[in-house]
Amino acid sequence: MIATRPSGGVRTRRRLATATTLALAASMLMLPTTAAFADDAIDGPQTSNDSVFPNVGNGGYDALNYDVALAWSPDAVQTGTLVDGSISAATTTMTARAAQPLRTFSLDFEGMEIDSITVNGQPATWTRDINPAAIKYKLVITPATPVSGDFTTTIAYHGVPVTHIDLDGAAEGWSRTNDGAMLLGQPIGMMAGYPHNNTPADKATYTFTIDIPSVLSAANGSNPSAAAAVSNGELASRTPSADGSRTTWVWRQEKQMASELAIIGIGRYDVIESSIQLTDGRTIPSWSFVDSTLSTANKTTVTNRLAQLQTITQNLEKVYGPYPGNSTGVVVDTVPSAINYALETQDRSFFPSANSVGGNTLIHELVHQWYGDNVAPTTWTDIWIGEGMATWGPTHYNSAAGFGSGATTEQTYFNSWNTKAASSADWATPPGLQTNSGTLYGYQTYTRSAQFWEALKISIGDEAFFATVAQWQARYGGLSVSGTELKALAEELSGRDLTEFWTAWIMTPAKPAWPEKLTVSLTTPERSEPAQRGDEIVYSLSAANTGKIPLAASVVTVDATSLLESATLASPLPEGVTLDGTTLTWAVPATPLAGSSTVSLRATVSDSASGGSIDASARVATLGGTCTDCSTSFEVAEYELAPAPAPAISGEARVGESLTAETTGWPEGTSFAYEWAVDGTPVADAAADTLVVPASAEGKTVTVTVTGSKERFLPVTVTSEPTAAVEPAKVDPGTEPGTDPGTDPGTDPGTDPGTDPGTDPGTDPGTDPGTDPGTDPGTDPGTDPGTDPGTDPGTEPGTDPGSGSPKAPSEADLTEALRGAISFPGTVTPGQRISVGIGADHAGESLEAWLFSTPRHLVTVTVDAQGNAALTIPADVELGDHRLVIANADGSVIGWGPITIEQAGLATTGGALPIAGAALGALLLAGGALVLLTRRRRLSAGTEV
Repeated sequence: MIATRPSGGVRTRRRLATATTLALAASMLMLPTTAAFADDAIDGPQTSNDSVFPNVGNGGYDALNYDVALAWSPDAVQTGTLVDGSISAATTTMTARAAQPLRTFSLDFEGMEIDSITVNGQPATWTRDINPAAIKYKLVITPATPVSGDFTTTIAYHGVPVTHIDLDGAAEGWSRTNDGAMLLGQPIGMMAGYPHNNTPADKATYTFTIDIPSVLSAANGSNPSAAAAVSNGELASRTPSADGSRTTWVWRQEKQMASELAIIGIGRYDVIESSIQLTDGRTIPSWSFVDSTLSTANKTTVTNRLAQLQTITQNLEKVYGPYPGNSTGVVVDTVPSAINYALETQDRSFFPSANSVGGNTLIHELVHQWYGDNVAPTTWTDIWIGEGMATWGPTHYNSAAGFGSGATTEQTYFNSWNTKAASSADWATPPGLQTNSGTLYGYQTYTRSAQFWEALKISIGDEAFFATVAQWQARYGGLSVSGTELKALAEELSGRDLTEFWTAWIMTPAKPAWPEKLTVSLTTPERSEPAQRGDEIVYSLSAANTGKIPLAASVVTVDATSLLESATLASPLPEGVTLDGTTLTWAVPATPLAGSSTVSLRATVSDSASGGSIDASARVATLGGTCTDCSTSFEVAEYELAPAPAPAISGEARVGESLTAETTGWPEGTSFAYEWAVDGTPVADAAADTLVVPASAEGKTVTVTVTGSKERFLPVTVTSEPTAAVEPAKVDPGTEPGTDPGTDPGTDPGTDPGTDPGTDPGTDPGTDPGTDPGTDPGTDPGTDPGTDPGTDPGTEPGTDPGSGSPKAPSEADLTEALRGAISFPGTVTPGQRISVGIGADHAGESLEAWLFSTPRHLVTVTVDAQGNAALTIPADVELGDHRLVIANADGSVIGWGPITIEQAGLATTGGALPIAGAALGALLLAGGALVLLTRRRRLSAGTEV
């Protein structure tokens, strides 16, 4: 709103929208917490908890839509210069939503007489609680049954509409004009127009149906001419009565609108219909209503300004984002002097004169279409957001930085701030804490708040400022929100803590400090070659005062993380500079207007630096700073990694044993590559830090070559001292080729091969009843136990354990992913022959079986067509828990799993294998009497049967 004064000056009178996170939360105002989850119906609160107007606004429901219909007529007898009139019939239907059952709810309504009220079509009772001194005009409705969820209320009323006078003397509500009537509502006068929830926090959509005479004249009956009725939104229809004496105008506002932004104008108007195009290509209608009694010159002023409406709107879209309405235009009417303001009524603003349209007031009210209309405040305390922006906006628009050639907003608002003495009473009311409705439209709401917007721009920089201005609309358009959300948004987009700034400008009853403004640079001499160890680096950190006041409290920080990794700062640091961790902090000394201050920082490239770059970046830690050339970077020469001691080889230099490359003494973080060699010849596929010595190395020496690498350093390659000559493999007496391990694989290890202690009494102890009569029980007929590899329990048929040198897998190769990839019995006994399931995809392959923890090569097995392989558990194996591993010859693991080796409970040769008692009981219970059979293992032609 802008209030015009007798001098022709303009003061704005309007509010800005502040951010509540949820529109629904704003609409469900002030539900008592004690009843928030109660099942019983409550009395709706008769307040919206607005500290400026504590008795205006209501809670308990969210108004969704208002359908207002009225019939207005001038009185038959007129006695003055302003037209007397009345509303013969009117209805307001409110569609609302209650979060919980309401046994009563209230609306705000001043003046006129109630005829009837229905709730959901059923008659309701009501009372009117009126206290003008407390600004309280409540219509309290009691429905026949409590309402919950969506409900409708229809109020029928009539009478002579009243004018509401604010504490500042301004007129709102219905006002008489020289040919009709005008309904305006800011801040609370709309309750004199129709019953509703009179708070900016509760937006709704609207339909206004206005029935008026088709022709109106001056109060004395002169100059009769066509009449019109104007309101918000879009003109849906204008329908004459059957006899043509009256016309009904229907306006629909489909955008969310706070009630204080509504307008109904009745009078003799020139109706100007056109359209404008927006920057996104959208075309919207423009309806303007201009008092037909204005002079030709005044009408020309208005029409000339309307011709600029498209350009002004498109320019404002560049600052605030897409135009939020579906239509535009202006209303210009001659009104009583008590209406001494222009007002940002939604879509088409109201102006009390042609001159107010012709000046900056038009831009002011157009800015309000974004700030105050599209985004509205939740309470009247936050009116400063919209009024401050609508004051700042025209100044920016007309500046060289905007769309004109005028002075900068910084100069304009610094002058405004600077010329107002700190002792002035104008600083006594902080914008964010005001509660006096009589001073609502004072200095704090317009001028101080416009200064705030400029101070914010200086404090967070142009980029973050204009992002905040536009995002306020994009994020909160159509809602009512608070100053708290504005602060949070500005902090979010700028990355700055605005608490102290906000407190000083918005919450403190005193003149705030104007923000310092500076431009910072961080430079270092250019280098054509990478920096060497021992080189000196010199940084120049400068701060130029680009603001309107001397620098006294500005602080600059430098991120020295990279610098300190590769260089050492000179000590002591310059005066005013401190180091905390990796952050350098410079307290900028007092610097006069247009002056500058500089400090030099020196560092030396360290003896351990190598490669990469040394980076540094500066930032103004306090508000009001911008940076140019605030980061530096230069390359550092690469050096070989050091120290780089030759590796040492640990382990026994013997065929089948493991050797390990030890790389102690290298810098932390070094990664290694390995290459093993036998007498200088590289070993194929030997790239790990361990090597199982191959048989081919017997009698030769082994070396390992290590290449160490680390980021930013040149790699270094060194070779170990050779080992002693490699010894032959240790002989395992249980697997020595060509000898008989002392037992026939078909007999029980540990028994005398010549006797069978488990044979039937009375038989010849020198013979085995399970063998062919006449053979030597110590030998297997048809085979030579010393030569047939198929009868050696330490080898698999067809293989010679001493002829190959498979690589042992490492512990690291036994990954969880390979666990269970092969199958075998979980518990076995020494000498037991088992089948291992490896997989048909390995059919025909020769694979290696190993027993861990200390890798022991068991046997080379061949996988049959079904994917299985047989092997025998060595007789001399250590009892306990082990891991059975199947691997390729190169040590790559195919699968592994845990295996437990335990001593057999009873000898099996010639004897019955007893079944445990518990198992026997289970078998008897499950299947009845079972005959327990024993298996005997017999030797027949050297084959287990």
